[in-house]
Amino acid sequence: MNGQGDRATPRALLATDGSIAARAAESWVTRARWAKAPEIEVLCMAPIVAGLAWALPPDHEEVRRALELLTHDEEGVAQQIAQEVVGRLRETGLSATASVRSGQPAVGLLERAADLRPTLVTMGSRGQTDREAMLLGSVTQQLTEHSMSPVLVARATGTPPGTIPQRLLIVAESSSTARATVDWLSDQGWLRDARVTLLGLLGITPGLAARAEPLAEEIASEIRLWARDDLGELVDTIGRQAADVTLELQFGHPLKLSLELADALGVDLVAVARPPHQPGQYPFAELLARYAARSVLLVPVT
Repeated sequence: MNGQGDRATPRALLATDGSIAARAAESWVTRARWAKAPEIEVLCMAPIVAGLAWALPPDHEEVRRALELLTHDEEGVAQQIAQEVVGRLRETGLSATASVRSGQPAVGLLERAADLRPTLVTMGSRGQTDREAMLLGSVTQQLTEHSMSPVLVARATGTPPGTIPQRLLIVAESSSTARATVDWLSDQGWLRDARVTLLGLLGITPGLAARAEPLAEEIASEIRLWARDDLGELVDTIGRQAADVTLELQFGHPLKLSLELADALGVDLVAVARPPHQPGQYPFAELLARYAARSVLLVPVT
């Protein structure tokens, strides 16, 4: 790895709407143990109200003026929110600028992330119910599914005082995809002095999980030995920066295992790779970000 002076300055895109959930994302940006202080763009979306004038002619002058005033007001509020966040970030010594866009929040955030190519996109999760996400659409869900940059879904639950992350769970579906997650955490300095658990997901074959046959135990042992060797290099990489590292190898449903272990360990961050997948494939990383009670970092793998 390069020395700290050789690292490029990280750029973070912080999405905010002034909510309590957004303050959790802000807290992660300010409290993370960055190897090099990031440059932060604070983006607040000013939603465009659609459908109000659906039954009126498009050239209706009164409606046009009313929508212009409403858009102006929304942008003004968004600018105020963004500037307030920038002020707090600058008080901590970070470099930050404010940005405002009008439009659908998920579309605007994805467009800006595509233009900026930030090191990290961070946003809070409002914790919508499944029904709300289905009816209204979830900005968080859209970001985790489509962003080409790593996305941190920040939640206040389980976050200790002081510098974060302190207790970190890295979920590995394979050594190749997990390498991208470990490299990102290492490059940004987020492994430094953390207590890290690397969870190797070994599969959900019923015979192996239940050990129903004598042969199953022998196969399970072989898989565990192979996985331990395969993940050994990642353990070594993590151990060079972390306070300690533990390797967990488990059979079972990947989402259930990851959620239960994250809660049992009391981690403040779950990190997982998000490889591309075909329609119909199990969207493990996206579901982990959706259902975890802890903050989740998704690192895209191309």
